[in-house]
Amino acid sequence: MDFWVKQAVLFILSISMSTKMAYLHHTGENSTHHHQDLEDLEARITALEHHLEDEESHDHLHAVVFAAIRGPTSSPPNTGATIVFDQVQLNREGGYNASTGIFTCPEEGTYFFAFSFLPGRDEANTTVALVKNTVVHERLYSSLPLGATQLSERSCLLQLEKGDQVWVKLEEGSVLIHQASLSFQGFRISS
Repeated sequence: MDFWVKQAVLFILSISMSTKMAYLHHTGENSTHHHQDLEDLEARITALEHHLEDEESHDHLHAVVFAAIRGPTSSPPNTGATIVFDQVQLNREGGYNASTGIFTCPEEGTYFFAFSFLPGRDEANTTVALVKNTVVHERLYSSLPLGATQLSERSCLLQLEKGDQVWVKLEEGSVLIHQASLSFQGFRISS
């Protein structure tokens, strides 16, 4: 399997697991079947990570890839602020800064980004945006009845030059902090 395909599969599996864990935590479901599904998914992700680590020594392109979440002990981000994803799970080539929440492009190319959030229950409308160099490129809107929430995800492709910066910003409303519900990932797919 091609290195980039493996990277994409790893991200899809990781996002799928994080989404399922957040949903199960939010709904209170905790059946043995769901627990076994999560264990199986974790085992597949671990096996793929080990396989990718073995191939990294042969990877002369030095793939740029990062994955981060906002930890459950963090306070919710303020409206208008950059969301800082403080728990870094992966940060190859060091492009993501866990102190600022900003990814600074180390190599030009086409990049895939994904982000997710749970809207706060006390707000009817929530908007989260993906920003590149102060320009909003993607927005994710949520309009729910008060007291309701639903996991929302968005992904996009961006062409970046070395030094370009990308981050996620809470534009309106509020977000909940639950197991990996606030996540931000990205990786370079081509030069």
